[in-house]
Amino acid sequence: MAKMIFKDEKSLQSIDEVFRFASQALGTNRPVFLDGKTIPPAIGIALGGTIGAGIGVAGLGAGVAGVAGTASFIGGASAAIGTAALLPFVAPVAILSGIGYFIFKGKRQKDLHRKKLTRYKEAISKQNDVIKKYQEIDKQRVESEEKLNKVNEELRAKINELLAINEALLKIISELGSDLQVA
Repeated sequence: MAKMIFKDEKSLQSIDEVFRFASQALGTNRPVFLDGKTIPPAIGIALGGTIGAGIGVAGLGAGVAGVAGTASFIGGASAAIGTAALLPFVAPVAILSGIGYFIFKGKRQKDLHRKKLTRYKEAISKQNDVIKKYQEIDKQRVESEEKLNKVNEELRAKINELLAINEALLKIISELGSDLQVA
């Protein structure tokens, strides 16, 4: 079975951050992230600009989770020893609590699944919007390149024309200057 990447609602925040940036980028033809400080880590990693920062943040998060897990294991072990003496009295309550926990956990997992599915659909929609915007911008780039080439050709022709006129004028000035000196 594959390892889950997004295990809780908090882990979905990075997705929401990318969605916000995608919406900003889709709203303009200019680059949105001109400086590296405002780029969400997921986009920064994709751009290759903040790979080290992304790894550092992930490592820090994993370290904190490991410490928290160890602390909760120790606390749980201590509680288990104290509970063993009261087992006959507490067992029915513990069983009912366990059933309640699994019902709540199942509801929470379904809710998380629903939120993931919603974000999955939104990610596909945003990706389609990004592809459309990319195609529009690329088309504009090609058109502007063609216009630029046409303008460049027209300017070259104008420069050549002006150079030819200048050469003719130089010849006329030279010839007239010679005639004026002879007369």
